[in-house]
Amino acid sequence: MPSEEWDALSVRECIVQLGVAEVGVRYVNGDFGWGDLGLAVFTGEDELGVGLPSELWWDIAMAALDACPDDESVELLGEDIFDRMRARPGFADRLLDEGTRNSRVARLFAVMERALRSERVTSGFWFQ
Repeated sequence: MPSEEWDALSVRECIVQLGVAEVGVRYVNGDFGWGDLGLAVFTGEDELGVGLPSELWWDIAMAALDACPDDESVELLGEDIFDRMRARPGFADRLLDEGTRNSRVARLFAVMERALRSERVTSGFWFQ
């Protein structure tokens, strides 16, 4: 779907038309820029400022994590989507839980810890 067509649809309609996996891939590829859909993935809120359903936002974030071609892109997701996600009730605990049993999330924790150590940060959420 060309960018001009995204602009004519609501964020939620775009997600339905593209599918969660495709939204995640396109977010990682930078296809959305800072338009409504890109901002929705980043903030977890639609163009009206209404929060996306938690499971939907989580699924999009997991699809984006799957689409990361390298650790640098994983780190960027950690610094944007996942750091914002932790502020929503229940998400920090879910990330911690998933980090012990989900290899994608475990990779996120490892990448974030390594990146933070390179900045001389040695404690905080990503070190748990």
